[in-house]
Formats: sequence, structure tokens, C-alpha cells
Amino acid sequence: MLRADGAGGDHLQHLKPGQTIIAVADPGATSAAEAAVLRTQLLAKAEWQSIRRFVGSELQHDRVVAWSLVRLGLSQAFPVRPNEWVFSRREDQRPFVLAPRGLPPFQFSLSHTSGLIALLVTSAAQGGVDAERMERTEDLPLVASNICAPSELAALKLLSGAAWQERFFEFWTLKEAYAKARGPGPSLRWSDVAFEIEARRRVKVRFASEVAGQPAGWQFWRHRIRTGHMLAVALRGDPGDAGIALQPVTVRAVEQNAWLEMLGGSSSL
Repeated sequence: MLRADGAGGDHLQHLKPGQTIIAVADPGATSAAEAAVLRTQLLAKAEWQSIRRFVGSELQHDRVVAWSLVRLGLSQAFPVRPNEWVFSRREDQRPFVLAPRGLPPFQFSLSHTSGLIALLVTSAAQGGVDAERMERTEDLPLVASNICAPSELAALKLLSGAAWQERFFEFWTLKEAYAKARGPGPSLRWSDVAFEIEARRRVKVRFASEVAGQPAGWQFWRHRIRTGHMLAVALRGDPGDAGIALQPVTVRAVEQNAWLEMLGGSSSL
């Protein structure tokens, strides 16, 4: 029987009203042998068939670990066995939980980039997470000119080198997290959503008139991970007293068992 236990498992158990949990994992920390157990014993056949379409064993490995993290992470938040979750996809290909029914309202969001997988589980009305590896490439200035609002471009002009790169990835991941949380709807131009990183790293946002909704209804966070990744979260609604907890984990498996290994203590964003 598959389990979601292991040392420190209580960190993710029993999602509270107003609580948001973010579990981050390095897919490379899960061995090929463990991934084989996860694939055969944990994932649904349809999930593996979808993963097989990716070319290359590394991409397939990362996605096996990613969807295992989804199942194990959700089972730490709710009293459901990891292999009992049933997922489907909306018209825009966003995954959602089809079964079991009767759980308290919640949202989950998944992001995977080179060397990092992030899972967000929240009781907020809408929530999204995005993670990116902060690699400097020659086309980043061109990307910035295409996705950034005028105020963001002005802020970038005051920076150079590593500081420019970090601020660019802050803007990029915040926009991606908002788009994931917002979901399908009228087309969104990246430049219509302008972020400002204030003192003490507080995040403010301004919406252009074309964007539905009010900025006051949204909360945003960003966090630089020591592995060289930028993480951003977007939530609609008051996060409540429970707040946001970031938990590094490793997806583990042996024979018939799978679990999350908690790495260190949980930290609040």
C-alpha cells in the first residue's frame, strides 16, 4: 500500500482554513529506481501515457517525480490515499481534482523547471505558483521588453548584473503565478500587470484598466531559493492567520511505499 508518511510528515497534514503550503523538491534527488516505483505503483496509467510523450528520459523522470509530488502532497493535506486521487483537465489543459468529492474547497498549482518542482496547495479561492531557474541568457533583455510594463522596465534600467537578473525573474515569476491563479478568461497582456518590489521585499501590483478584478483582492509573494531558483506565489483572498509555509521535500519510494522526506523545518514567506 502506498503511503504519504515519513519524518516530519505533519508539516503538510490537515490543510487549515486560510493556509497555503508550498512543497519544493529537486527531481534529481529522486533516483531512477525510486522513479520506477513511483511510476508503476503510484501514477495512473493515463498520467504515465501522457508523460511518455516527452522525449528524453530526464524529462520523463522529472514529470514522474512532479506528479508523484502532487499525489503525495495532496495526501498530506487531506485524508486521502495517494493513489486514490483522480485528475482531469479543463479545456485549457489545467488539471483539477475529479475525485474524491466532498473535500473542503481548495486549489493546487504545479510548477516545474530545471532542477526544481513546486507544488502549491491552498484554501484560497484562487492560487498559483511559478518557479524558474535564474539563468542569464542573451535574450533576457528582449524578453523583458516584451513582458514588462513601463514601470518595470524603468526599475530594471536602474540595475545591472546579478541584481538586474534577480529583479527580472521576480517580475517574470510573479506574472506567471498570477496567470496560473487567474485561470482562463479574456486574453492577458503581461505588460497590463505591473509589479513593484518595495523595501523589505514587499510586493505591490497595479492592473491596467483592461484587466478584470481589483489588485486589492490579490496577495503576492516571491522567494529566492538557495538552489538558484526564483519562486513566486499569487493568491486571491485573505491568506488568514495560517499564512504561507514553504517546505523543502524529497520524493522517496521503496518497493510498495512512497513518501515525502521533509528537509529541515518549515519556513514562512
